[in-house]
Amino acid sequence: MAKLDITKYAPRYDRAQVRELTRDLSQLRAKVTLIEGDTSVKWQDRDKLKQPLVDAIGQIYRKMEAIAGIQCEVCGKMSPCSGNMWATLDFAHVWCKTHVPKDVLVIEVKSQIGPNDVPVPDDGGRGCIYFHLGEVHMWAEPNAYGVCGQSIRCGWYNYPCWVNNGSTSWPLMDEEKARCARGDIEAVMREIAEKRKVGIIRCTGCGKELTPSEVAGRPLFAGCNCITCWDQHKAKVEEERRTGKVCSMCGKPWSECYC
Repeated sequence: MAKLDITKYAPRYDRAQVRELTRDLSQLRAKVTLIEGDTSVKWQDRDKLKQPLVDAIGQIYRKMEAIAGIQCEVCGKMSPCSGNMWATLDFAHVWCKTHVPKDVLVIEVKSQIGPNDVPVPDDGGRGCIYFHLGEVHMWAEPNAYGVCGQSIRCGWYNYPCWVNNGSTSWPLMDEEKARCARGDIEAVMREIAEKRKVGIIRCTGCGKELTPSEVAGRPLFAGCNCITCWDQHKAKVEEERRTGKVCSMCGKPWSECYC
């Protein structure tokens, strides 16, 4: 792969400055830890001693964000520290959420340049990558994913997929999950996108593919049912009402449930 042009999405990036700030950050954190562990000092006094260090840590974070923050190549804006950006699979292009092209497969990346001078995939704390192609969204776990030495590996997640921009679940078949496990995620998502262009949806109960007119009902939590699964859902709800069981969705008695 060709060398990435960091200045394209982080024009102020300076690796030497980031390393220096990272070192300063570690030293300040170590000092805070020592103060917190000093039982000979009252906790009120410990807080007073810690405050200047905490303020200095905040200043370093702001400096690092200014130096290593990723900019959208369309509008030039940086994502706020609590938000993320979207990059192509080769990290050659980066966009904010507003300007992601609808026909390009992208992954969610953190808002700052990573240690290898490239955007870092955000694994959501579970070792999976958030893929996005138009209105199709998927959390998936390629066997190995990375660039310039970065790699994310895991093997337990179930490849959940949503359409309608996250409002409706799209159950994946075992064959599709197996393909995702082999790393064929883009092909699977493009097939789903093509079906969605003609309005096809999958029943979240049995996986049957439906046209909009064949959708019989929509249970809670992004569900979508064919007539058979919808009838089964209604029968289950009625049985719970008849026997006085609590709502399986919210756990409240049916007299107090608004699900």
